[in-house]
Amino acid sequence: MSRLFKKLKSYQPFANMDQQREYRHAVARLGICFAVTCALAIMAYAGKIAGVTVLLGLSYFLFALAWAVITRRYPGEIDIRHNTTLISDTGMTAVLMYLLGSTGAVLFPVYLLIISGYGSHLGKKYFTIAGAATLTAFLITMTGSPFWWQYPGVSLGLALSLVLIPILLHKMTQEKEQTVYKLDRELQKTTYAATHDATTDLVNRFYFFQRVKEEIQRAQRYDKNFTILYIDLDGFEQINKIYGHKFGDEVLKVVADRLHALIRRSDLIARLGGDEFALLLYDLFRTEDVRSFTQKLIEHLSLPITIRQSEVYITASVGISQYPNHGKDPDVLINKADHAMHQSKSNGKNSYTFFLEEVGGGR
Repeated sequence: MSRLFKKLKSYQPFANMDQQREYRHAVARLGICFAVTCALAIMAYAGKIAGVTVLLGLSYFLFALAWAVITRRYPGEIDIRHNTTLISDTGMTAVLMYLLGSTGAVLFPVYLLIISGYGSHLGKKYFTIAGAATLTAFLITMTGSPFWWQYPGVSLGLALSLVLIPILLHKMTQEKEQTVYKLDRELQKTTYAATHDATTDLVNRFYFFQRVKEEIQRAQRYDKNFTILYIDLDGFEQINKIYGHKFGDEVLKVVADRLHALIRRSDLIARLGGDEFALLLYDLFRTEDVRSFTQKLIEHLSLPITIRQSEVYITASVGISQYPNHGKDPDVLINKADHAMHQSKSNGKNSYTFFLEEVGGGR
C-alpha cells in the first residue's frame, strides 16, 4: 500500500485546483471505504452479518482504490466523472444499509459526508445534486427495508434532514466564501497601503528596496545589468510655501504621470519620500543609452506645469548608479545614486551625474 501511494505522489503536479480537489475527494472515499470494510470484516467474524456483505464492501474498496489511481494518473474536470462517483457512493451506501438492517443505521452519516464532500468541493450545484441523490437512495432503502418501516417517525425525520442539511451547508459555505472574500479584499488593501504612496499611487521606499534586491538576484542568475536613477525635484519646497501642500501634491502627481510616460512597462517608479523619486530601469546599461534617457527625463520634467490656472516650473537633479559596476547590494546601489544626485545639485541642479563621475564633476 505504501508503495502505491509513493507511486501516486511521483506523478506530475496537478494543473489546477479542481484536479487536486478531485484527487483529495478520491482519497477521502478510499479512507472511508477502508474503515467500513474493516468494520464489516469484524462484524462478519463475530457472526453478526453474512460474508457476502464483506465481499460487497471489499469490492467497493477496490473500486475506490482504482478511482484514486485514475484521478491521480489521469486528472480531469468532466462532470460525468463526478456524477458517476456520486451515484456509486449513494447506491453502495443504500445497498449496505438495506443488507445490514438495524446495524445499517450507523451508515446514515455517510450520506451527510457525501453531501458535504461533493457540495464543498464542487459548489452550489452539487449541494443540490448530492442532496437529491442521497434522499432518493435513502427513500428507496426505507421503502424496501422492514427495519425502517418499524420506525416511520425516525425514518421521515432522517429523510427531512437530507433536505434541510444541504440547504444549511450551502448557506454556511456562502457565508464562509463571503467572509474569505472580505478578508482577502482587506488584506489586499492593507498590503497595497503598506507598499504604495497614497499621494502619487507609486510604490514606496520599502517596496522599491525589495524590488532592487530581487533584481540583483535575477541579474546574478541570468547575467543581466540594470540602472537606478535617484531623482530630486529642484525648487519644490518653494512651491509648497507659495501655493500650499495640496497644490504641491498635485505637482507630485503630474511628475509621477510624466515619469510613467517615459518608462517601459517593465521598469519601476517609486516615490521615496518628499520630493524624491527613483527609477529602476531593467536591462538599460550602456552609458550612451542611459545618458540619452536621463537627458530626456530632465527636459520632460522641466516643462511648465499648470494647476488651477497657476503655472509653475520645476527641474530635477538626478543621480545614477548601475549594477554591477557600483555595487551588488540594494543599500549600496541606492545610496550611491543618492550621493550622485547631491553632486548634481552641487553642480548647479537640473542635471545628472553618474556615481563614478562625482570626483570629476562630470555629467
